[in-house]
Amino acid sequence: MADQPPSGAASWWSLRRVCLCLATVIFFVYIAVSGRRNFHFVLEDTPDDEGYLFKTRERYCLNQSLGGYTFNTSGRDTYISGNVTVCLVHSFSPYIEQEAAKRFLDPAHSNIYYANSPAMVWLGGELVVISRIWLDREVYESGLNGPWPENDFADNWLYSQTFDRFLRPTSEGRIMGIPSPKQFNVGDGPIEPRLFTYAGKAYATFNAAMSFNYGSFFDYTVIWDLEKNMPIIPDIQGGSPMLNTSMDIHRDKHWMPFVDKNRLYFVYNLDPFMVLTCSVEKGDCRFCHREHDSFVFDNSFSHLRGGTPFQLWQWPYFIGIAHTTLHKQTNFHRSYSAHVVLISVHPYRVVYISNDIHVHPTVYLKAPMVRAKYIDEGFIFPVSLIVESLDSLAIGVHVNDFSSVVLRLRGMAQLLHNVTRADRMRSPSRGPPVGYVQTHIHDVMENLTGFQFDHRDLNLDQIS
Repeated sequence: MADQPPSGAASWWSLRRVCLCLATVIFFVYIAVSGRRNFHFVLEDTPDDEGYLFKTRERYCLNQSLGGYTFNTSGRDTYISGNVTVCLVHSFSPYIEQEAAKRFLDPAHSNIYYANSPAMVWLGGELVVISRIWLDREVYESGLNGPWPENDFADNWLYSQTFDRFLRPTSEGRIMGIPSPKQFNVGDGPIEPRLFTYAGKAYATFNAAMSFNYGSFFDYTVIWDLEKNMPIIPDIQGGSPMLNTSMDIHRDKHWMPFVDKNRLYFVYNLDPFMVLTCSVEKGDCRFCHREHDSFVFDNSFSHLRGGTPFQLWQWPYFIGIAHTTLHKQTNFHRSYSAHVVLISVHPYRVVYISNDIHVHPTVYLKAPMVRAKYIDEGFIFPVSLIVESLDSLAIGVHVNDFSSVVLRLRGMAQLLHNVTRADRMRSPSRGPPVGYVQTHIHDVMENLTGFQFDHRDLNLDQIS
C-alpha cells in the first residue's frame, strides 16, 4: 500500500484545490462581466437581484423582424434588423378606470372614463404609475350621443398608484388634484404624463393649456415635483420655439427626459434635433444643442414626435420609443405608429430609427377604437420605458385611446449590439441633414402601409 500523507497535509491540499477552483471561476466570471460592461451594455441604477423584470405572464406574443436604418451625416446608412417578440404582460385597464371613477362625485354615473398614457418608473423598490384619466366629452359634441353628462368635470385628470413586480397594487390610488385652468370647451386638464427620476426623486411631466399673458394661451409642458407636490413651469431661455408654429393652437409637448452624468436633459424635438438642459430647482431651461436656430412645427413635416423617456443603453447611446403622427391624403385621418429610436449624446445626433413596432391583433381587438371619426387603424402610443434586462424592454402604452397596458419587447440585445457596432465603425460627427429624418419616416411608413400621407419637405429658408 502506498504511503498516505498525514491527515493534516491531506486537508491542506484539499483546501488548496478548492481555493484554486474558486479563484478560476471568479476570474472567468470577472472577465465575462467586465467584458460585457466595457464592450456590451451598461444599465443605469439596476437593482442587484433581478433587474426590473416584471413577474407576470406573457400573453398575445407576436414574433417579428424589426428593421431600421442607422444615419450618417448625409442621410440613412445601414439597414439593420433583428428577430424580436412583442408580448402583452399586463393591462392596467379596466382596473384604473374603475378605481378612478369611484373618486369622482358623479352619483349619476353619466361620464365615460378612459385610462391613457401609463407613465411608469421604479422608485424605492416600487413601481410608480401615473395615468391620464380622460372623461370623453368629444362623444357628445355632435349631440347624436345624448346630452352632456349630468355632472360636468374637466376632461382630463391624473391618477397615481404604486405597484410591485407582479403589478399588484401596493398603495391606494388617488386623483392628483392639479388645479389646471380651463381654456376650452373640450380638452381641459393635464394630459400625456411621463415619469422620470433625478437625484433620487421622482418627477412627472405633462402638458396643460394655460395663459402666459392676456389674450394668449399655450398648451405647454409642466414638470411636477411628486415629493413637494408642486409644479415647475419651465422657462426656456429665448422662449419656446413652438410659439412659431403655423397651427392655430400653440402646443409644446412630448419632451423626452433623460439623465446623463447627473444632469437633467430633455429631447425637445427629434428633427431638427434639439436638446434642453433644465434645472428643477428654478425651472430654468436652455438649449444645449439645436440643429437649427429656428423651428416651426407643422403637421405636414413634423411626423416623428416625442415618446418615452430615453434610458441609458451604453454610453453615449440612449434608447427611447417615439411615436409618429401622419395624416392620410384621402381623408386627413391620423395614422399613429411607434418606433425604437437610438440617440447619441456625444456628439448629439439621431443614430437609429426602427420601422413600426407591431403587436398581436388580439391586443387591438380588446381595445375598440375610441375616436373612429379621426383614426382608422389600431395603434399603440408609447409614454414610458423600463429596461428590464439586457434583452428586454417594458413599454407603457395606451391602445386605441381605450386602455393602458404594458408591452414587453424581447430580442433587443443582439439588435442594438449590431446597431452600435455599425455606428462605431462609421463614427459620424453629426446627424443627418435637418428635415431628412422626417422625410425618411414618412417614406418608410408609406411603403410599409400602402397609404399616401400628407408631407412637404422642410424649407429652411422659411424658418430662418
